[in-house]
Amino acid sequence: MLAVCPLATRTLSGGESCPMCGETAEAFPQSHIYPAWMGRLIQQDDKALVAFSSNRQYLPKMVMTHGVFDRIVCPACEKSFGPADAYFSRFWARKDRFETHHVSEDVRVNIFREVEVGLIQRFFLTCLYRAHLTQRPGYEYVNLGPYVKPIRDALEGPCRFFPDIDVVMFREAHKFANIIGSPHLVRLEGFRFQALTIPGFKALVKVDKKPLTGGLAYFLLQDVGSVVMLEMWRPTDAMWSTLGKAHEIHGDRIAQVSKLAFGR
Repeated sequence: MLAVCPLATRTLSGGESCPMCGETAEAFPQSHIYPAWMGRLIQQDDKALVAFSSNRQYLPKMVMTHGVFDRIVCPACEKSFGPADAYFSRFWARKDRFETHHVSEDVRVNIFREVEVGLIQRFFLTCLYRAHLTQRPGYEYVNLGPYVKPIRDALEGPCRFFPDIDVVMFREAHKFANIIGSPHLVRLEGFRFQALTIPGFKALVKVDKKPLTGGLAYFLLQDVGSVVMLEMWRPTDAMWSTLGKAHEIHGDRIAQVSKLAFGR
């Protein structure tokens, strides 16, 4: 399966200050941008992931470490990511347990009930903040704008829902849904978001000070014990454009790497 993610480098060494909490640490642990279990989900039978980009700067390659990692926070901050990572892995395991409501012939809405919305929100914020901190090639486009401090403050505090940070979720239900995509800036309905793509889901974290209005506001995460998502049953035009551009630039190389990774 293809993983759309940047390729590997930069690490923090002992004696430096943690960019999240400011404390000095003797060593910095490995921190995956997306949790390692997510890479294992799509890697399946120990075959490599194929990483590629939609620009000429980074060549396609095999990834054997279940995704991209860096040494970016101290052990205590890395440990603080754990509860949200663990909860989302359990949420993902029950990802097929939802209600479907047919709004129209082409529009379906999915509702996930009895979930910890605060931990789901926190999961995407931790992934986005880790992407913000790393200097690995490919993540230079992660721009949190005025939301750097609010997101950091939210992650330093207790695990709870933060109504001032808007997150919208979609359920991806098409043939390209099983990918991991590095966070990137998108503009929808006049608002700026950082988009995070993981197997089966996409999240938009608003990095815009304007209050969210319009259709997307119906799908905001809210602390009500359930999550309402728009079902994306076909790839968006933006995804088609990205995949098409990657194939145009790297088509032969992607085929070569895929053959090495998957044996076909």
